[in-house]
Formats: sequence, structure tokens, C-alpha cells
Amino acid sequence: MNQSNATEPDPGTSITEILDYLYAYLVNSIAVIRIYQIGYPITFLLGFIGNTASLMTFSRVTLRRVSTGCLFIVLAISDTLFLLMCVFDFLEFGLKVKFFNVAICQVRSVSL
Repeated sequence: MNQSNATEPDPGTSITEILDYLYAYLVNSIAVIRIYQIGYPITFLLGFIGNTASLMTFSRVTLRRVSTGCLFIVLAISDTLFLLMCVFDFLEFGLKVKFFNVAICQVRSVSL
């Protein structure tokens, strides 16, 4: 069932009106909300476990001496930071928590 407030576009409508209709459908769709509610926790769980394992593996002395080992350490740290920034999307879109703080909006726009 369509739970959006959008009405179906007429056959003679422009592309922007059709895109607005699709956007309104996807924003309010129950399927999209369920993807946020189910997909994000799985991604967080696997991501944090995987990045922690990568950090532990590549932090060994023998692997830290190799440049690719250092690259993988930095990659795991940046992935973990990105996962932390995605928590805001999970809270806002998945759990419907509203954020009106300007600082959070600025951090989200830079990170994504």
C-alpha cells in the first residue's frame, strides 16, 4: 500500500514532477523505513566487528612496517568513523528521532 501523500502524476507531466512523485513515495515508503530499521543495525554490527578485527590484525608490528598495513589501519579507522556518522541517519530515518541541532546538520552534510 502506498502511504505517501503524493498523488499519481498525469500522463502529460514533466520529468521533475515525476521525480518529485517518486521521491515522495520513497521517503514515506514502509519498505524504505524497514530497510533502515533492519539493514543499519546489521551493517553496524558487522562493520564494527570487522573494523575491530582489521585494526587488531594490521596493528601487529610486522604488518605495521609495511605501507599497505598502514593503509589498512587508516582505512579501518575511517570506516569506523563513517559508521559512527551513519548512526544519525539510523536514528532519524529508522527510529524517527528528529534532530534540529545546527551542529549535527553541518557534521552530517560534511560526512555524507
